Amino acid sequence: MNVLLYYSNLSTDSGLDELDVLEEAAFFKTHLEELDYKVHSYAFPNNFNELEKHKLLFNPEFIVNLVETINNDGRLIHIAPSFFDYLKIPYTGCSSESIYLSSNKLLTKIFLSANNVNMPQYLDRKNIEKNFNANYEYLIKSVWEHASVGLDESTLRLYSDKKDIFEILNNAHKIGKEVFAEQYIDGREFNIAMLGSDNGPQVLSPAEIIFQNYPDEKLKVVGYRAKWIKDTFEYKNTIRTFDFKTEDSGLLNELKKICLKCWDIFNLKGYARVDFRIAQNGYPYVLEVNTNPCFSSDGGFIAAVKKTNISYKELFQRIINEAYK
Repeated sequence: MNVLLYYSNLSTDSGLDELDVLEEAAFFKTHLEELDYKVHSYAFPNNFNELEKHKLLFNPEFIVNLVETINNDGRLIHIAPSFFDYLKIPYTGCSSESIYLSSNKLLTKIFLSANNVNMPQYLDRKNIEKNFNANYEYLIKSVWEHASVGLDESTLRLYSDKKDIFEILNNAHKIGKEVFAEQYIDGREFNIAMLGSDNGPQVLSPAEIIFQNYPDEKLKVVGYRAKWIKDTFEYKNTIRTFDFKTEDSGLLNELKKICLKCWDIFNLKGYARVDFRIAQNGYPYVLEVNTNPCFSSDGGFIAAVKKTNISYKELFQRIINEAYK
């Protein structure tokens, strides 16, 4: 049985966050081959004629979609699954519509707000006059890029002056970048993975990110170094844990309910992850709905799979089954 696997088309300028997709592709290929699939891996050609040739040549049972960027640009992430839709070939992961809605962080916030899901306040060039709150501090984030792209610890800071924030938003717009300011939530951070099944989505073991040894003056944010650059303080001291105290049970149950609600709001399938910050008063805020969480063997999603005692065989069989929904 033939399977086509497409990953991001990389370049000499690709960062560590993009290069990681090669490990994800190798991980998928290994475990699909153990299920007796013949996997044909390609960098996504961004060319419909080439895709049609692959379809005719291999007649694939399904496609593994690991395309996270096109031409190093995260805003094009939905293009690959849109092509797969047109070719009428099932593919792993979430739909093109879900990927588009969750990859544009401002659209994500609009959908969350419409469904009464709590999230940090945000500012863009259009709403800053109306929504700016002098009691908040704000982080500058990219509208489209994920994997903490743009959250470089060397320049990471909080902003509280409306004039400064507007200038940053406006200057970014002038050079064709899309950024926004997001209310900084000082508190705990959680990553919670979900996996589809015949009985609906399963919320996997929740993970908390511990900012170990961080001095008081250092922002507790999972930035680019913390995720990707192994010889840095941030990488070594940003720790994932699955161990919780009994008094956390109520919070964890609430986060599970919110995760399932996000699954329904964005019509997710396959696998996904929801990221949270918990304010000092215990109130949860959804930071992000991630329809393409890192799938490398040492990543957070696979760590949650292992903690939930799901075997690799079951994991990949469930992902395949979800592709046909």
